[in-house]
Order: sequence, then C-alpha cells, then structure tokens
Amino acid sequence: MSTSVTRLPDHPVAAPPTAAPLTSDATADRQFQRQAITEHLLTALEDVVWRYRALAGHPEHADLYAEVVTAEVAHQLAVARGALHRHPSVG
Repeated sequence: MSTSVTRLPDHPVAAPPTAAPLTSDATADRQFQRQAITEHLLTALEDVVWRYRALAGHPEHADLYAEVVTAEVAHQLAVARGALHRHPSVG
C-alpha cells in the first residue's frame, strides 16, 4: 500500500469574510435590546406568579394551575431565548 501526498499550489488563501466591528452606537443598541428582553421576561414571570397566587385559593384545581404555570413559564423562556438569539451579546 502506497501513500501519496497531493501538493496544493502555493497560492495564498483568502481569509473568510468577517463582520464589520460594531460601532459604539450599535453596541449600545444591542445592550439596550438585551436589557429590554430581560425586563420583559422578568415582568412576564412576575405576572405568572401573581396570576397563580390569585387562583391558589382553589386547591381542587392545583394540578391544573401547576400545568398552566409550567406552560406559561416555558413559553416566556422560549420567547426570551428567541429574542436573545436575534440580539447576541457583544464582547
């Protein structure tokens, strides 16, 4: 069994294109967007807690409320995660 090595021509390889560096305005805007996403998530989770507490006086439906809370929290996390992916962190 022989092994052979194929030699490539000595041409310079172009570097892959890179994104332009963010300006300070773009960085500030991205940070503002991420802060707004965080605030929205926290507010939405607080609303879930308040709604659940308002309904907690009916223990016969506790299992149903737990399912609703779980679904709402999962939804809010998915919304926040999607928004954060659209506005990745800098640095």
